[in-house]
Amino acid sequence: MSSATASKHGFRSLFKAVDPTIRLLLIIGFLETTAVVFYTSVLMPYYRHLGFGPEAAGVFSSILQVVSAVTLTISGFAADRLGRKTLFIGGQLTRCVVAGSLLFTRSYWGFALIHVFRGLGSMQSPAQNAIVAERSDRSTLATSFAFVDTLSQFASFCAPILAGAVADRFGVRVPFIIGLSLTIASVILGLGIKEAKRDTGTDSEAAAPVAVARESHAVPKGSRSLFAQVRDMFVGSGTAILVLLLGANFLSGLANGAVGILLPFTIMDRFSDSYSAVSGTQAAGALGTMLVLLLGGRLADVYGRKKVMLSFLAAPPVMALLFAASSLWQMYAVVTVVTLIGNLSTPAIRALHQEVVRERDRASFSGLAGGLSAAGFALGSVVAGFAYNWSPQGAWLLTIAMFALDGILFVIAAAKHEGARGTQKEAAAVS
Repeated sequence: MSSATASKHGFRSLFKAVDPTIRLLLIIGFLETTAVVFYTSVLMPYYRHLGFGPEAAGVFSSILQVVSAVTLTISGFAADRLGRKTLFIGGQLTRCVVAGSLLFTRSYWGFALIHVFRGLGSMQSPAQNAIVAERSDRSTLATSFAFVDTLSQFASFCAPILAGAVADRFGVRVPFIIGLSLTIASVILGLGIKEAKRDTGTDSEAAAPVAVARESHAVPKGSRSLFAQVRDMFVGSGTAILVLLLGANFLSGLANGAVGILLPFTIMDRFSDSYSAVSGTQAAGALGTMLVLLLGGRLADVYGRKKVMLSFLAAPPVMALLFAASSLWQMYAVVTVVTLIGNLSTPAIRALHQEVVRERDRASFSGLAGGLSAAGFALGSVVAGFAYNWSPQGAWLLTIAMFALDGILFVIAAAKHEGARGTQKEAAAVS
């Protein structure tokens, strides 16, 4: 479907044209997100119930992200070399272990081990991103990611509310059981995923930077060393774009890691430490995200990635309104507005990550970017845990500044990529 044609289609007709594999990923993503949110949204109050403070929560989150950083990086390259479905299913099975272990774990070291397995489960992400990209064309790539993410965010909106209410009424073990059941169901569906046949000889370079397109004929992926695979992604004019994206991912992880600690403990200290109150924050964030993903994806496909990413720069100033919130519902409102503004650019960012490299390297770069994001998340979680005890306001201000810098880097990367594509089109027209 051409860009001009796609821009005239509504969301309904676009959804009908979605590849069956992506439709299956929509269902799997909904089930998996519901499962994960059912047990993660009640963990912070559960930690406090067991006697763990923000420092322990920060360490657990750091363990999760350190393992995720290593896993994402390795699994991205492994998915491109060994098969994306293999890594996708592997991540699903690991999440089954996590959900089952929560039913009987109450010790500090037990939770530490659970977070190791949570990190290992991230091996699924690079493979999924690459599968979505290989089943979409450029004119609908951001929209495809928006469809997948919107359904997941719908689950993220509904599940915390239900999980919190269930935990308050029936005990925290019930959300863990529900999460395990849904995870098993998603594994069964995952077995039906079909990978597209990929050309291991010569890649399609339409979306890659100019210098990448001029590179010598591709070597079959199975015969390339890991070092050569990494080196090949960082060639010519594409190097600056990749470095900017990797830096932005690290900052994004750093800031989001801080929010993951600061927000629930701010809620518990200022308003309520009930399961419902804390999980409601996650629902508010999911609501804002869910409302704009499809719009953001369509705008990014029609008007370009950079123009949509500029909207992200408005989110950090709005985040400062958290200081003025005097009730729990006002906090929810601010979180909803911040995520609504900030996540309008999410489909554009995800599509950009798949466009700056060749098809054969999509999972690899996605894993590398995700690994740096997870590393930043790990550092942000630990620092935020201690910074919150020192100065909650200071910790929030630093986090807001990191989000602002993160947005600037993404916009610069998108501008450079669009410039490279323009140069490539001009060169093709001349030839």
